[in-house]
Amino acid sequence: MIYVFGITLIYVFIRERKQLLQSSKNLIIYLLLAILAFAMGVVYLCNPYLPSISLLLEKYLK
Repeated sequence: MIYVFGITLIYVFIRERKQLLQSSKNLIIYLLLAILAFAMGVVYLCNPYLPSISLLLEKYLK
């Protein structure tokens, strides 16, 4: 699944290249979110039984 996500990121970058490269803010946000998503995917691959972020927030905000 992470491979499909990577291919999708590359496709979106190629398709929206002009808009992303026009503003450095757009490019930085795109790269930040892509890195965050890949990191979450790698964590999921290592241990798919980790509790979700929403479950952790619910537990600590009660």
